[in-house]
Amino acid sequence: MPLRDPQVGQAIRRLVELGLTQGEEMTEQEELIQEIRERLGEMPNGALPFDLLAFATTIGERYSMTQNEIIRLVMNEAEALGVNYLIGSSSR
Repeated sequence: MPLRDPQVGQAIRRLVELGLTQGEEMTEQEELIQEIRERLGEMPNGALPFDLLAFATTIGERYSMTQNEIIRLVMNEAEALGVNYLIGSSSR
């Protein structure tokens, strides 16, 4: 199956590189959003909805943000990319 948009990760990395070359460091939240976008961008088109809580828990292990903050970021990015997710037994 084709990937959602393989150029999304490349574009994000390029923007990050441009920002870092100008002497700016990414905040923890920016780093987390980048990782979320990259992982969600790798999901194939038409994939079954992913488990939001499991995804947020796994991806959030390296960050000091609360689980609620991480879940909100994952939801926002998934919706922006058109990726379906499950919350408990209901899907979005």
